Amino acid sequence: MQNAKMQTTQTVAGDDGSIQLRGTSAAPTRRWSKLPDDLLRLVITKLAGPIGSARFAAVCTSWRAVVSTLPPRLPWLILDPSSDDKAKHVYCLGDAVILPPIPFPSEAVGKRFVGSYDGGWVVPSDAPLRIMNLFSRAEVPLSAQQRKVRIVNRPTGSEVLPSKVRPKNPPARFGSDDQLFPLKMIFSEPPTSSSCILAAISDEHDVAICGLSHLERGWTRQRFVEDTVLDITFCNGHLYCLMGLSNQLVRCDISLTEYGTAAFGAVHWLPMPKRLFVVTEGKTEAYTKYILELRGNLVIVARKAKDPFFLVFELVHVDTDRGKRQKWKQVTNLGDHALFLEPMCAKSMHISASEHEGPQRNHIYYSHSQKSVPKPKDTSRGCRVYCKKDENVDNGVNGITSVAYHVSGGAHPAMWLLPPTEPCSCARRARR
Repeated sequence: MQNAKMQTTQTVAGDDGSIQLRGTSAAPTRRWSKLPDDLLRLVITKLAGPIGSARFAAVCTSWRAVVSTLPPRLPWLILDPSSDDKAKHVYCLGDAVILPPIPFPSEAVGKRFVGSYDGGWVVPSDAPLRIMNLFSRAEVPLSAQQRKVRIVNRPTGSEVLPSKVRPKNPPARFGSDDQLFPLKMIFSEPPTSSSCILAAISDEHDVAICGLSHLERGWTRQRFVEDTVLDITFCNGHLYCLMGLSNQLVRCDISLTEYGTAAFGAVHWLPMPKRLFVVTEGKTEAYTKYILELRGNLVIVARKAKDPFFLVFELVHVDTDRGKRQKWKQVTNLGDHALFLEPMCAKSMHISASEHEGPQRNHIYYSHSQKSVPKPKDTSRGCRVYCKKDENVDNGVNGITSVAYHVSGGAHPAMWLLPPTEPCSCARRARR
């Protein structure tokens, strides 16, 4: 008996993201699709960036259901977010490449962003307020009262604190019709969540909050007349504010009332780590400071203004004779986490031990404005990403490693953004 020849094909991803068939056995495709979820999840976690994920998605029909249960992807660096280009260059840390330009919604072109959230959600710097997804083009519905926010449309350097950006011609204040001037916005939860609270530095003395899902409700303010607000973050259901003049940290109790109004409760003033105020040669060291959540606790990260010297402090609870109290503990190792810092986004992320490319554990990655960075990381498509790695963070003590990213060819500072878990068309078109 003569053996019949089997016609063989192979499913592959085309350059345009389409699925194509080529001559080999189709059995591998079926085998990938039949993998148990636990093994499929393990395979996906080995894919460092969106390019590998896009290729795998083309040959595995079960991929989409499993990938939705995975943690967020590694951050991308938008190289020139406020340029007038309709498509933006993005540097992918996982694949160490600049992806093909990503088309932005027209409403996001030519504007910097004053806020962002995982999955591609951003707040463009223009009035009226809009919350949009750069990849799905979805928008969060907002009422006229919620949109009554005029956002400062002025670029900042990566060393400039949000509260130092001032509007050119702020309007007069008229009671309840007074408009806010957000300099930075943060989300307590995904913007589509029914319990999401949006917080904003509304000017250097004000913080404002709003419940997004309650369209009939507007903004509630907390004013610090004799102080300035440098940064804000959410942690364990509280809103923390980093103050500039008093050099203190403020913890605000916040909640949504039964009517959907975002409300401030008690305000607690906490001292800052004393090491940040050491006087050397008659001067106090100047630091750029960030506050963020790390492993369920609040941390403050401080970097000297002109070098990569970082200090990291964690706010912890300790038992005393008088009960529990809070104190600052210096962090010299981030463990299995990495930090991503820039003025509008400060975030910690768990880094898998399987990540052999891209971001590493116990590292601080930050967007840097220094012009004299030695050599480019990537030189494709007009923009260049320069990377400078500093092995020691704390005066030569082995500990956290810092990595600075500087972008040449862009008009404004680069911005971290967490993309959707599913690969977009730009990743499918990217070439190594």
